[in-house]
Amino acid sequence: MKFLLPATLLIAALPSFAQDIAALTADTKKTVLPVVPKVVNAMQDAVASKEVAGAIPVCREQAPELIKEKRQETGWDIRRVSLKTRNAERGTPDLWEARQLADFNIRAANGEKIDSLEKTKS
Repeated sequence: MKFLLPATLLIAALPSFAQDIAALTADTKKTVLPVVPKVVNAMQDAVASKEVAGAIPVCREQAPELIKEKRQETGWDIRRVSLKTRNAERGTPDLWEARQLADFNIRAANGEKIDSLEKTKS
């Protein structure tokens, strides 16, 4: 009986949690995703003018600065991670992130479009 009330409250709250997740996902897309084209454009400009080596300072300095600005603006923990970490201090994924990135790789290998990959459920 002690378990019944908390379980009932949890089940009743699930639609609210789903709405919160949907709202957070939409807010994240609106707030953080605009940083990506800025980084991509800066890298493309650097490559066009200075060859591939020109993108290294953009990756090392400009991209982290843009992300830092968004972190300060939002108060969120925003960072770039990869399964092929170049900077262990900044870009090493934690366990959850590594699992999501591996899942993205599997989904992409199975034909899912890379630009549509996202994680919306825990």
